Formats: sequence, structure tokens, C-alpha cells
Amino acid sequence: MAVLVLAESIKGKFKKTAQEAVYYASKLAAQKGSECVALVLGTSVNPSQLGQFGATKVLHDANGVFDNVDSQQYAAAISSQATAIGATHVVIAATSTGKSIIGRVGVRLDAGVVSSVNALPSDDNIFSKGVFSGK
Repeated sequence: MAVLVLAESIKGKFKKTAQEAVYYASKLAAQKGSECVALVLGTSVNPSQLGQFGATKVLHDANGVFDNVDSQQYAAAISSQATAIGATHVVIAATSTGKSIIGRVGVRLDAGVVSSVNALPSDDNIFSKGVFSGK
């Protein structure tokens, strides 16, 4: 069992949202008694730095095809890795990229999707999310 988290990067550098997503995923993994696996797609400088935000493992697909976001290619890669590691949860930041791919990932995995989550779930997997423009 694992929690898979997409760590987005632009021109090889991680976005702040990537760090936040990895941290959230590490807390979720700890709550569920599993490991936090970060997935990096495309060119990236020092993916191992994600360990300082809680990732216990980093998977890096440096294929240049991922340097430009294509929601179908990203969804296929994320879904494939989630299945390969037996992920129980997939965490993707609520960025424009994340919002464009999360639905596709949900369909590929035949799983539900909860967007813009703002807290860890309760013991019975009930997630909290913001309303009114995130306020």
C-alpha cells in the first residue's frame, strides 16, 4: 500500500505546490500506515530533494515527452504507476495542471475524485474541502 503524489515541476524546478502536495501525501500515508511515493514526470533538478518534504521514495520518469503537459500522457503515466505500486490514494495539487488530469486519472483507476481537499480525512475516509472560492 502506498500514497502516490505527483510532484509538478516547471523547467526542471519544483513548484511550491509540489512541496505542499508531497507534505500532505506524507501525512496521509502516515495516517494510513503506508509509504509516500512521489512521482516526477519530465526533466527535473534533484528529485531526491522531495524526501525533505516527506517522500519515502521518488519515482522519476525523465522522458522529455513530459516536459510539456499533455493531460492524457500524464494521466496514463500516473495511473500506470499507481497501479504498479498498489496506491490506495493519489494526491495531485489543485493547480491548472492538476485539475486538467485528475478526472482522467480517476476514470483510468475506476476511482472517486475529491478536489481541493484542505485537511486529512477522518478515520472513515471523509475528506474536507473548501467552498466559496477556497475560503
